[in-house]
Amino acid sequence: MIDISTIDAAMKAAAIEGSAFDLNPEVSLAEQGLDSLDSFNLLLELQDLTGVSVSDDEVEKLSTLTRIIEFFNAASGS
Repeated sequence: MIDISTIDAAMKAAAIEGSAFDLNPEVSLAEQGLDSLDSFNLLLELQDLTGVSVSDDEVEKLSTLTRIIEFFNAASGS
């Protein structure tokens, strides 16, 4: 199961500035200053951590921390 702590660790591993704890989980990452490359790198790190693949179609839907957490937890059966 992933949570904000997991996302925070993935952000650090992807060299994304800031902390997941400082982000509003309901607001899009783009609106909070993360560019598309940051978001892509975050998803890559989470894929590596969880073993869950994200298709190109799903990437656009994963725009908030809440959606990311829900997706990875559902995909991993948590």
